[in-house]
Amino acid sequence: MVKQDASGNSTVQALVVDTEGHQTIAYGDAATSLKKAVLNFAEEVKGS
Repeated sequence: MVKQDASGNSTVQALVVDTEGHQTIAYGDAATSLKKAVLNFAEEVKGS
């Protein structure tokens, strides 16, 4: 997911969403690059 903060800067967050219930199953911390967002996600999932 890509969002813009109040100052207009983009942030990226990797997440897994259930397509039927639209619930977030897993997510990583937001980051300023896609690569860092995916690494944050991998770290979060690995820690589960």
